[in-house]
Amino acid sequence: MSEPHVDQPAESAPSPESAPSPESAQPPESAQPPESGPRRLPVRRAPRYGAFLLTGAAIGVLLAVVLALSGSADADTGRGQLLGYLALLLGLLGGVLGGAFAVLIERLRR
Repeated sequence: MSEPHVDQPAESAPSPESAPSPESAQPPESAQPPESGPRRLPVRRAPRYGAFLLTGAAIGVLLAVVLALSGSADADTGRGQLLGYLALLLGLLGGVLGGAFAVLIERLRR
């Protein structure tokens, strides 16, 4: 093996002239699918059911708080128990109505 002279740089990287051209690196034209422009893909726009369920439940709980604090409470049970029962019932009902509303929106958009 001969060592490189001081005048000549060692061949660590190929020179631009010896590098393969970008045209030769690509596969032949027959291997590539013909491009007919941008493709249009259908987008399914569906409501987010979780957001509708949580919003309905939150509205139901807020309504329960208003009803529990505005009405008269029984002396045996108290306002806390009334609020708990109303929040449970109206929160569940609000979530169901919110989900039904989301399904209705999705059906009308089709």
